[in-house]
Amino acid sequence: MTYKHDKNRTPNEFHAIRLLRSGSVRYHLTNLSTSVERLVRCQKRATDVQ
Repeated sequence: MTYKHDKNRTPNEFHAIRLLRSGSVRYHLTNLSTSVERLVRCQKRATDVQ
């Protein structure tokens, strides 16, 4: 299965596929969730300012 020729995929999807192929999915998932939490906090702060 190669995804290189599928132009509908976003870079994030490519990245996710690469991560799934490598064994370190759990590590990256925890990283992702912490960065998402950080993003949510930043957005809340921005809406509070407005």
